[in-house]
Amino acid sequence: MHFVCYNKLMSNILNVATHSLMFFVMAIVFAGSVKEHSLSKGRREPFLFLLGSDVVLLFFKALQWFFRAGLFKAAEHRFAFVAVSLIAESSYYCVLLGFVYFLVDYLSKKTRISFWWAHCAVPVCALYALGWCASIFNGMFVRYSRDAVFSHGDLYAVSGWGGVFVASLFMFLVVRHRRVIGRGDVVALLSFVFLPLLVQVSQTIRSFCSMTIALSLSALCIFVFVHVHQARLFQEQEVRLAQGKVALMLSQVRPHFIFNALNSIYVLCDIDTEAVKKAVGDFSKYLRANLEVLEDDSLISFEKELDHVRHYLNLEQLRFREDLTVEYDIRASDFKIPPLTLQPLVENAVKHGILPKKGGGTVRISSIEKDGFFEVSVSDDGVGFAADALGERNDGKGERGERTFHVGIKNVRERLWAMCGGLLEIESEIGSGTRVTIQLNGGGNADSCVR
Repeated sequence: MHFVCYNKLMSNILNVATHSLMFFVMAIVFAGSVKEHSLSKGRREPFLFLLGSDVVLLFFKALQWFFRAGLFKAAEHRFAFVAVSLIAESSYYCVLLGFVYFLVDYLSKKTRISFWWAHCAVPVCALYALGWCASIFNGMFVRYSRDAVFSHGDLYAVSGWGGVFVASLFMFLVVRHRRVIGRGDVVALLSFVFLPLLVQVSQTIRSFCSMTIALSLSALCIFVFVHVHQARLFQEQEVRLAQGKVALMLSQVRPHFIFNALNSIYVLCDIDTEAVKKAVGDFSKYLRANLEVLEDDSLISFEKELDHVRHYLNLEQLRFREDLTVEYDIRASDFKIPPLTLQPLVENAVKHGILPKKGGGTVRISSIEKDGFFEVSVSDDGVGFAADALGERNDGKGERGERTFHVGIKNVRERLWAMCGGLLEIESEIGSGTRVTIQLNGGGNADSCVR
């Protein structure tokens, strides 16, 4: 009997030490993440919520084990024990929600996904959090004795279904989007599922290992494998952006375009002097906007970027006249965008969509605000291309043309994501035209696109 009591005491003390140590580790990680969040302009709120909830959970779980080890007498501090237990049980489900919201936020930076996936876990977690809190008083899940020793309650068999639901939802989303996540990050994310599962099935360490420790280890895995990996990618992306900025600017100021623009202006000199003045103004403003990117690549207003596109299209319409029609449907403009974002898209629409089409066509530029994000689209009714041939276009002579989307679109997509968390999608059909859509949600790795 004394041996059994001694083992139980040592097990409780080991749990106190384990939870206390993990608390200090996660507190340091949380403090570092808060500092990183304050210095950067990235969106880290779901991960900070996850870490903060885990720190609170570890602290109060450690206090619970203090009571169970007899270091504090639960019978003499009944109110304190109840308060500690209430906070601990509530924090546990906050941690579960933190994992789900972090995953959806993480996926939203890589692909389109609705936050309703995370929202649907809220009522389940709230229901079970209330159930565990009520169990402290009525013993529905577990019964606590006066010495803080617990035994299974009548509904203990269903007490873990809330966690199973959240874990299943989490695993479903990871597996569904595994291609955009990457193999290494998938392993780190799935630790949220497999580490708690190991705790459940392992009987040998059940006495001194808990679900709380498993969740904390999973949060550490995600911090190391996902966030450190993202930090390295972000540094590499900064280098590529610096190189791509110059390449993009130079790609927009090509000699043949300058020659064609000047030639169009030369033809107008003896015909319409007012048109010449306007064309020279468009040309100078177009060149200035391209050169300004070398000096400052920060976000600019959508109106300014749209003006730059108008100058370009005005010059192209001088050259192609009735073969090129331009339509604008601007319903939202109160947001920011990286410079030289629309112009490459519009140039692709003109050069590779409209010009190869007999009789010309129309380029349409539109913007609209939808449910908290802005959407900008550049579409044409030109020749289009096969959806599986992104990066290759036909030059109109029966031979493969240059890889139009290889450099220009790639640079635009990378700058959109790195500067304001924007996404770019391309839809096209042979004979029907092409549509390029930009989604700006005001988040991302740098400045917000929303004013």
